[in-house]
Amino acid sequence: MKLPNRITSIQNYYRIVYTLALLSLAISFLLMFSNAALLPRKVDAQSIQDISSFLIKSPGDTINVISDQDESIEKFFQRSFIMVGNLVDLDLKRIINPLDVNKKSKFYVSYSYSNYEGNLQHAYGRTAKISPTANSVKKLFSHRKLSLTTPIFEVDEENLDIYHLIGFMQHDSAGFFSSSISLCMENFSPQNLLYSNIER
Repeated sequence: MKLPNRITSIQNYYRIVYTLALLSLAISFLLMFSNAALLPRKVDAQSIQDISSFLIKSPGDTINVISDQDESIEKFFQRSFIMVGNLVDLDLKRIINPLDVNKKSKFYVSYSYSNYEGNLQHAYGRTAKISPTANSVKKLFSHRKLSLTTPIFEVDEENLDIYHLIGFMQHDSAGFFSSSISLCMENFSPQNLLYSNIER
């Protein structure tokens, strides 16, 4: 007659063991996540570049760039070292979505012109070391047809041999900054986009 009571006791014992095991597992997970929260967060180059980014467009929407300030296209160009040029679609895809996000790779940019070199232009092109693309810039290119896009690069402030992809334009790069004629659909000429010796 005491057998059912013994079975009940065994069932209660296993319930307690099961509950304690679940509680122990829950405590382990809590400790694991709390320790992870105390570790320094790993920030890659792309995250750093995305801090305080603004999408700025020309009035006619033919020039789009990501800037660290909310300003006009003209002011952005006038305070920045900028290069425009052409890339084959495959190379541009590799720049936008690199295999190694921490590696700077060299690409040939044809008909490259800058807004700061004066007569020292590279009409036939140059080999440029290009840094990984920021996530905000990737989004900018996500719905663009690359074959109809002229990429825009900003020169690194600390190393003039490194370029950052920052946007695109719907204009030909050949001789771009030498023209004094207003751009199609815009109210300014490329010469208005030349670098000025203003406080950066």
